[in-house]
Amino acid sequence: LEYLRERGPLYEQWALHRPSREATRSLHDGALYTVRGSSKRLSSLTGGRQGCTLGSTIFNSAYCIALDAIHWRLRKEGVVLRVQSPSGAFWRPEQEDESRFAEVIDVTFVDGEAMMLVARSVGAMLKYIDILLDTVTSVFRRCHLELNWGPGKSECLLQMRGNGSKAAIRQWASDDGTVAMPLQKYGFDSALRVVRHYKHLGSVVCASGMAF
Repeated sequence: LEYLRERGPLYEQWALHRPSREATRSLHDGALYTVRGSSKRLSSLTGGRQGCTLGSTIFNSAYCIALDAIHWRLRKEGVVLRVQSPSGAFWRPEQEDESRFAEVIDVTFVDGEAMMLVARSVGAMLKYIDILLDTVTSVFRRCHLELNWGPGKSECLLQMRGNGSKAAIRQWASDDGTVAMPLQKYGFDSALRVVRHYKHLGSVVCASGMAF
């Protein structure tokens, strides 16, 4: 509710005027249509309808709301990665200042999403992990989106160094050597697996920082 009060509905954020919003809604919510070979009329109560010209935009907007809400919450919590955004050529960048830093929260591609956390201490990293998991799970639940915690789907690459790093890893370790973060606190009877490498679309990303 706080997010909606501050940000407003998505199509209003996009400055889509009201008649267009209502026309788009009428094509999907409560629309009546027929199917060849049947004399009955069918009603689409909610959701997208295949064959609609605006179907892809409506489909994408459902994810857009969730991602925007995640960004909004993480910014409020201060869980943001700041990277330099040079204005010059990469081989000869101009002198950078604070105004040229960009905030990076996630990277998405089709139905995949990656989020990166960096912290100065193990304690801060554990705090950020908790905030991130709580944010993602609660936002997806409110948006009626499902998360797949299966092997090879949602997984975590984790590198910890310094005081408390070994103890932090041991709290998630099992007797068989696997490491996984329990998710019962966030309403799931599963765990987020900690892996050394992750394969996505034919490429492999390793916890060591090497990519092939």
